[in-house]
Amino acid sequence: MAIALVRPGIDLWAPGEHNGTFRGNALAFVAATEALALWEEGLVEDAAARRAEEIADWTRRLLARWPGRGLSARGLGMMSGVAFAEPGMADAVARRAFELGVMIETAGPNDEVLKLFPALTIDPATLADGLGRIAAAVADVLTAGEEVGLVA
Repeated sequence: MAIALVRPGIDLWAPGEHNGTFRGNALAFVAATEALALWEEGLVEDAAARRAEEIADWTRRLLARWPGRGLSARGLGMMSGVAFAEPGMADAVARRAFELGVMIETAGPNDEVLKLFPALTIDPATLADGLGRIAAAVADVLTAGEEVGLVA
């Protein structure tokens, strides 16, 4: 970031003309200023805490729905996930979730964790919809595994 100080008498640029590599990005500065204002008001932090609790509740319900299936919770806050003991299950769930309209990654040394890492600004309805689709993907993969004898 750089700042250009120009005497008013020689500042002949029209709006939008004062740009360049070392003059910063005006839109980014405005966006950052607004983001900081929201942060200072506590709006982002409060919303993120609420979404983190929604994710934790969802994870507890998911694990309770599938006891004894080798699922476990991972992470902290909105950076969380569900680990699968069975190799390849997280990848299978990620593929099924994609078919259901949710792009989700796996993580961990063996890609055994389905990683939940939504945007801090995600709205409750979008989060609930996405978590519902992921839960459906988990159900589809686990029940499909039962049908072909892959999962106990």
